[in-house]
Amino acid sequence: MQHHQLSNSIHRTTVGSLAIVIALSAMPLGVLHAAVDGVIIQPEYPDSDESISIMAHGWFPESCWEIDGSYFSQTDKTIHYYINGYPNWWGGCFFIVIPYSHTRILDPLPMGSYTLIVHDGTGHSMDTVFHVTPWLCCEGIRGNIDSEPGGNLIGDLVYLVDFMFNDGPPPLCLTEADLNGDGPIDIADLVLLVDFMFTGGPAPEECPQ
Repeated sequence: MQHHQLSNSIHRTTVGSLAIVIALSAMPLGVLHAAVDGVIIQPEYPDSDESISIMAHGWFPESCWEIDGSYFSQTDKTIHYYINGYPNWWGGCFFIVIPYSHTRILDPLPMGSYTLIVHDGTGHSMDTVFHVTPWLCCEGIRGNIDSEPGGNLIGDLVYLVDFMFNDGPPPLCLTEADLNGDGPIDIADLVLLVDFMFTGGPAPEECPQ
């Protein structure tokens, strides 16, 4: 009887230990998976009068890692966003990656295209490009999508198609591309421009005063 009880105890201990090993093995190891996982910029297309919210999220390599501040540095149109992540070993650590997210506000920037590089202190980084549009834009009727003088609508049409379907750069003045004045830039604006150019359809909306 005692032997039978001992066997059951050993069996339960073995099964329990095996379950723990399997559970731990299913968790990603920090040395393999720690990295910047994504960057969210709000608003998506800021203008030159807007502050810019930048949120970076990812994974730290062990349970002891934590965030201790952050800062920006800029060289021309390249901005570095440093998240000061470091390991705090005082409490004992597990070699299991843990998620983090961190948000900072960037002051308004002049119009143009910028490269943002996020560094999270683990030796990993992520690059993304965002565009700052002018604060004041649009004169007369909408439609100068490529921001070129002369009123060449073919160039504007090509620019709009490239932006909408080929991941091309956004118009420097988003209001110019909102041809029907309803807010979003979508297929209805493209249809309006084509109709106006080739079938004598209605003109785009007036620019806001």
